[in-house]
Amino acid sequence: MSPDSVLSEISDIKKQLTLGDARMTSIEESLAESKQTHESNTKTLEEIKELLELGKTSIKLLRYLGIAIKWLSTLAAGCIAIWAIVSGHSAKG
Repeated sequence: MSPDSVLSEISDIKKQLTLGDARMTSIEESLAESKQTHESNTKTLEEIKELLELGKTSIKLLRYLGIAIKWLSTLAAGCIAIWAIVSGHSAKG
């Protein structure tokens, strides 16, 4: 092998290493962007999950509040009926 061919081969190897380094850098940047997007999506999904859980809790609270109002209205109607009977009031009509 002549010295020129060896230098040519070394030059070709350096070019290939440079191209490989550029490809690897590109892949690393792409992975970094993907990781950032994944983290952003995960954060957004966690917020949505929290909102859905809050909505579920709110619906349960309203359900229990409705049950309490139903019982209190029944109790109030019974008390008013007893008061009307005891005090001698009658329905007008």
